[in-house]
Formats: sequence, C-alpha cells, structure tokens
Amino acid sequence: MGTGGVGRGPPVRNGRDFAPVPYPTQTERLAAHAVGLRFEDIPRPAVDKMKDHIVHHLGLALRDLATQEGSQAVRIAESFGHEGSATIVGTRTRTAPLEATFANTTLMRSDFLDDVIFPAGVHAALVTLPPALAVAEERHCSGEELLTALVAGYDVIGKLGNPAGVRSARAPRRPTIPFGPFGGAAAVARLLGLSEHRTAHALGYAAHSGMGLSEGDFVTHYYSLVARNGLMAALAASHGGQAALAVMEGRFGFWNTFFTGVPPALDDSLGTLGKEFEIMNATTKRYPGTGLNIVPIELTTRLVEDYSLTATSTRSVTVFLPVERENFVTGHMHPPFESEAAARSSLVLAIATILATGTLDPALVKQYTRPDLVELCSRIRVVLEDGHPIRYARIEIDALDGRSVVAEGHDHAFDPADWFRWLSIGGSEALGRDTLAGLTETLSRLEELDDVANLTTLLRPSG
Repeated sequence: MGTGGVGRGPPVRNGRDFAPVPYPTQTERLAAHAVGLRFEDIPRPAVDKMKDHIVHHLGLALRDLATQEGSQAVRIAESFGHEGSATIVGTRTRTAPLEATFANTTLMRSDFLDDVIFPAGVHAALVTLPPALAVAEERHCSGEELLTALVAGYDVIGKLGNPAGVRSARAPRRPTIPFGPFGGAAAVARLLGLSEHRTAHALGYAAHSGMGLSEGDFVTHYYSLVARNGLMAALAASHGGQAALAVMEGRFGFWNTFFTGVPPALDDSLGTLGKEFEIMNATTKRYPGTGLNIVPIELTTRLVEDYSLTATSTRSVTVFLPVERENFVTGHMHPPFESEAAARSSLVLAIATILATGTLDPALVKQYTRPDLVELCSRIRVVLEDGHPIRYARIEIDALDGRSVVAEGHDHAFDPADWFRWLSIGGSEALGRDTLAGLTETLSRLEELDDVANLTTLLRPSG
C-alpha cells in the first residue's frame, strides 16, 4: 500500500466513485498540528480549562481507589510484577507507563463523572490524560509540554469525531471506542518528540486499535484498553513501526470500514486546527450518567424549582431530543432497567428523581426499581426530532392545575469547582490534607513546572 499522496495511495470513496487520496493525508495533517503546536499559541482560556479537566480527573481517580473496579484495575496493573517509572494515582505503586495508563483510566472513570467533547461525544481525558501523564513522568517533561500535548490530543479527537456523527456509523458504537486512541497517540507522540512523519504513523496505528462493542451497557475496563492502545500506537511508531498513511480515507480504511465514507464536513473540521481548540468544546460532568443528559437535566431542575412542581402536581413530561440519539437508547430508556449502570444513564429516570425530590439525587437513582419512581417514569415521553444540535433538549411539563411550562437549550456550562475541595473528596484519606494543599498549588502553576515528576510525587502517599 502506498504512503498516501496523490496517486500514491488507495482511492477514497466520494459517493459511488473512488478518487485518489489527496496529499497530505488526514493522518499527516493531524500529525503536523500535534507536532507543530506551541504552548504560546494556545489561548489562555483553553490552558485554564485544560488544567481544570486535569484536576477533575485526578480527583475522580483519588475517590475511586476504594471501589471494586478501581482496586481491581490497580491489581491488574500490579500483577505484571515489575517496578517502573509511572505513578498509579493515590498509591505508592510505580509501574510501566502501559500498566499505569490502564489503572489510572479506570480510576478516572469513577462514578461516570468523566468529561466529554461535544459534538464528538468522546470521553477525551480518559484516553489522553493517563498515557500522557505516565510518559511525561517517565521522561521528566515540563508542565507546559504536558498541557500542550493534551490540548493537541483533544484537538485530534474532536476534529475527527465532530463531523462524523453517530448516525453515519455502520453499527452503534460508543464514540470513545473508534476515536479515543487517536488522542492518546497524538499526545504521547508529542511528548516522545516524534517527527511529523513518525506521528502520522502513530495515528495510523491508532486507526487500527479502536475497539469495543456497544452490546451491553458497560464493560469494566474497556476505556482502559482504549487508552493503553493509544499509548502503544505512539510507542510502536517511535521504534520505526509503519502504518498506511492513507489509513483514514483509503478505500479499505477507517471511514469506509466503520462509517459510510469520509464525512463531508471533515475537511472543514481539519481546517480549524490551530484556530479552534477542542478543549473549549469539552465539559466535565457533575452527576452520573451520559453527558448528553446534562442540558435536559438542568432544564428540568430549573422548571421544577421555578414553578414549584412536584411528583404529585405533575401530569406529564414530554422531552424532545435530537434524532441522532436514536442509537443511544440507554440514554433515554424507560424501566425496567437491566442494571444500575443502565438506570444511571437514563434521562427518564433522572427526570423522575427530580420530580420526586427537586434535584437529581444519585442515591435515589440507585433505587431504580422503586414503584413510585417507575410510575413517575411512565408519565415521561421522549420524542426524537430532526434539525437540532446533539445537546439540544426541550422540556414540556403539564401540571394537574392546567399549567404548561417549557424550557429549551443546547448547552450548559458548570461553575468552576473548588480544586482543593474536589481533590479532598477522595484525597484526604489517600494523601492527607497537607499533601493535597501542595498538590492543589502545584496544579495551579502547572505550566511553570519544570518536571511533571514533581507533580506525580504528590499523587503518591508519603511514608
């Protein structure tokens, strides 16, 4: 197979016809951005938001240490039985970057409160931060280098995932599965100092390593495997491994295999590299479940509060969502739920708990078989409509007294979290308050840090 320039590589589908792959290829364009991005070119709001997402996920990792999934991931990583250079967050263990990436990704999945890039729908931090942090620690990279690598990783994920659209996939897939490895590969390639050419090969490996199925609502460690694959892609390329540079747009490449062809808007999306930064399209979550439910949950909470609505005063609720959500049934399904994970993702159940208590109560969500909640769910109807952005929602609530109230929106931004308080939820016990204070201060000036190892030292218990 050729290297991907005009006339060198396999053809790309355009309607029913195939044309030569243009030069530079998609992997080469993305590699040029990942390698060429300078910290000085990243707007200050993007830097600050990237730091906020790092803090958010380190806080999640610290609180997940005591859970079954978290402790299991740590045991799996430690089972390889060798010392290494990369920290497993909240433990004294340092292992190889691949194993640390595996464990830390699961830890950062705590309570499903990870972040999401929209409209791509990818949990970007899970697949970029653990591998980047591990490699940055091992290679003693600066905080500035880590931040730049992460911003580049988010960009690669978003520029590929945003124009794809879940409706164009041949079969339903969680977006992090196909697009996640590209972010980790780009971030690690940057930290390893790979050339544009080697980075393009890393992205080619990433195209081969997106994996996982949508069957079943949850597989414990599959995001950990995706993150590990991104790191492995960059490592393979760093040692001279080669992939077809036309692996994305080629006749038998990524787009034609997993989707229905190259997305029409992809070229425009790639044209925004270096101009629009995908970290600005990402949001963290403050309650369990899919990030797609943030807007309708916030709209419902506001209506219930503003109009003093309750379970006993509500006749019915109609929720209007984008038709693009039709393959993500768990996100708006009705009871019965086959598991707690499915219940946690259901917007219908979330709205029922808001009507019952005035707020989304995660503890109440766990009681998803309660008859009163099931009955409330029966009053909630979901309608899928064309012509809306992926996060759009309109909530219509009819009250028994004849009132009908409506709210709609397509975006929501949470207020910034108190970093020390957030890290303390799990970190007070794992690290101690003095160490947490130092960790918070170090993260606040991350871009000034000479060696990321000075940060990761604070993520390990002392003594």
